[in-house]
Amino acid sequence: MAELEKKCMPVSSIMTVDPACVDPNTSIKDAVRLLHDHKIRHLPVTGPAGNVRGLVSNRDMLVAHMRVRRDALYTERLVAPIMTREVDCIAPDACAYAAARYMYTHKRGCLLVVKEDLLVGILTESDFVKAFAGGSACSCQAAIEQNSD
Repeated sequence: MAELEKKCMPVSSIMTVDPACVDPNTSIKDAVRLLHDHKIRHLPVTGPAGNVRGLVSNRDMLVAHMRVRRDALYTERLVAPIMTREVDCIAPDACAYAAARYMYTHKRGCLLVVKEDLLVGILTESDFVKAFAGGSACSCQAAIEQNSD
């Protein structure tokens, strides 16, 4: 049986465009609210021009919360000290399959999508699930739907 050849799908076709972002001086309290309101796990940290400064995740905030009293966390702490400064970025025209392989191999929950040094989107594990769930049904789709009834 011949191996099926995958047609390259660009990252831009499945990424989340215009993701919720924060700047380094955003309070952790406001960042937590954004994560909760948007039902997301990652917030890109950008500068005034939209350039990537870092990334803050719900896990970063949980760790920060465990290190300080709750009062201090929400009233005094900013995103800047807890954000990850060296983040993995990808171009919008890069291959989504290669991105998936990279995320899996390096245990990354997301990649920031950057064009000309500006954030244009975010690619998360959820974006891949949405892409497959929303794709055209294959022959096994009917079996999956029958089993879920």
